[in-house]
Amino acid sequence: MPAPARRHGALPGHAAEPRHVPHRQGFLTHSAVVDAAGTGTSLTGTQYKYWAFISYSHQDAATAAWLHKALEHYVVPRRLVGSATPIGPAPRRFVPVFRDRDELPSSSHLNTAIHEALQRSRVMIVIASPSAASSHWVNEEIRQFKALGRAQRVLALIVDGEPGAGTRGLDDRECFPPALCREVEADGRISERPVEPVAADLRTGKGTRAEALLKLVAGMLGIGYDELRQRERSKRLWQRLRWLGGSAALAGALAAIWSAEQRLHAEREHEALLGRLFDAGRLEALAGHPARAATYLSAAYSGGLDTPALRLLLREATKPLDAQTAVRAHHADDAPGILAWLPDGQRFVTVWRNAKLWDAATGRELRTLGNGHFT
Repeated sequence: MPAPARRHGALPGHAAEPRHVPHRQGFLTHSAVVDAAGTGTSLTGTQYKYWAFISYSHQDAATAAWLHKALEHYVVPRRLVGSATPIGPAPRRFVPVFRDRDELPSSSHLNTAIHEALQRSRVMIVIASPSAASSHWVNEEIRQFKALGRAQRVLALIVDGEPGAGTRGLDDRECFPPALCREVEADGRISERPVEPVAADLRTGKGTRAEALLKLVAGMLGIGYDELRQRERSKRLWQRLRWLGGSAALAGALAAIWSAEQRLHAEREHEALLGRLFDAGRLEALAGHPARAATYLSAAYSGGLDTPALRLLLREATKPLDAQTAVRAHHADDAPGILAWLPDGQRFVTVWRNAKLWDAATGRELRTLGNGHFT
């Protein structure tokens, strides 16, 4: 007789279909979990290697791959880390998890690597489906794991089929392998005594992947699903708050940077404006237009520019203006009312009762002009 194929094919020699036990939503508790004692190999926490052993049929490989990744990436709530659980102190992450990716050899016995992985795994998770229910290898892995005295550490994830369908003559819809829903004796024999597998449900309309993962994790940690879900909500809330706090700090930092850049830009623009005012005043002074030069240079000085060159140019440009002031003060009673510069920029004219020509540099009257007479 040819050997059973890897993870699929009918189970040989099964005398009766497993009796259906109503599906239960509860999970492992501290009191429900026992370790191997006398009937199997007892390991300490340091001798275990894997947090979970995933048993699955080849047809369910995609789900097994998702579960493997999800378990290893799941972060246990901080307040639970290190607390006592049926599988030892709660870890931060469930790393590593065992999932056999290779075909088993053509043999009716599990190979050494699988047997060792079963020995060194804290929990078994069975991907339950019609393919798994008819797989010799899935049933054999469950049987050997239970024979180690870890029957209470077996969890299931239903992905297809119906628990107990075989008892109603629907063998092709049964999703639980015989070893999963029956007790296993100390010598490894599968008895006829039914047990109720602890299972999460991933079938369409039964729940999401996130919910199924939390139910399995709750079973592994030996706590209630509702308690774990509440801790997950708290964890996500704190993550959002930290994210918002970090975002606010980042926004503040960006605002400060932007403000500093704006100030720097404004300062540079102001410096450029002062430079343009100075250049314009210098050119007007060189062109012999002291009044215009004084206007530009005074604006630059008032804006904060203070250099020896500016002071010198401003002093020279304001000399004619000082002369005008002297003229106005000296002839206050005459009150000159009109001031006009001549094109040479060196003389200016006042007109009130008389028209007078003045020297811009000294403020000395050059001569009195008759009405309408300007030279």
